[in-house]
Amino acid sequence: MSKKSYGVNPSLKEGEMGRTGTTKTHPGGEFMAKLFRLMIAGMIASAITLGVVDESLLATTFDLVGVTDPNLTARVDFGYTSGSGIISIDIQNTSFLAAGPDPRFTAFAFNVPANVTGFSTFSGPPGWTGLYDLDDINTPGQFGFFDMTGLTGPNFEGGSPNDGIPRASTFNFEFTLTGSNLNLLNEDSFLGLLSFDPAGPPDESEQYFIGRFQRTGSNEEGSDVAIPGTPIPEPATMLLLGSGLIGLAGYGRKKLFKK
Repeated sequence: MSKKSYGVNPSLKEGEMGRTGTTKTHPGGEFMAKLFRLMIAGMIASAITLGVVDESLLATTFDLVGVTDPNLTARVDFGYTSGSGIISIDIQNTSFLAAGPDPRFTAFAFNVPANVTGFSTFSGPPGWTGLYDLDDINTPGQFGFFDMTGLTGPNFEGGSPNDGIPRASTFNFEFTLTGSNLNLLNEDSFLGLLSFDPAGPPDESEQYFIGRFQRTGSNEEGSDVAIPGTPIPEPATMLLLGSGLIGLAGYGRKKLFKK
């Protein structure tokens, strides 16, 4: 694309006078382009400084909320490293005191794209196991059938509260996937998929992630499932956006003082 001519001598530097006595100025379009380049430069610099190029920092964060008891909550950080094909999930039990003396988070499930055929290794706290069963992991309630799960019992509906995540604690889980073209996947490849709804009634309320709580209520004999609430902006994204805005503010301040 050729550069536009604004009727000034392009060899003049800012502040120099031409033969007609006209000072070279920056047209509005060029000024906005400089602002845009500055913001991009600030983001790139922040990415390098903060190590944002590390995919492990680009996890998607969202909250789970109990279907029956909204006081049951959990925060999920879902990350995927395409180079190694590893899903890393951090789950924090953020339940309120009204949910009971000691509610435990005992299972979770999600979906995988068609080119994933399972996982070779699973790592998690003692008492937890991983399971892959395409479109066949059932959960309490009508929320569809999932593909991959981490659980503390023989199935999603069972489980051991003693091995579950206590309130205010965070557990980490990792699945090393098997399949093809795993390097082309990202977090959205998993969280953009909904659970399987078989043909015919009942009509399932499909979800992209689900959790299980046990030992709920004042008598600690209840249970519930939790489904996603509103996604939370990624910390890395917010830092980059903030650094870009700071760069814009700094540039505006410089221009103001030059005047």
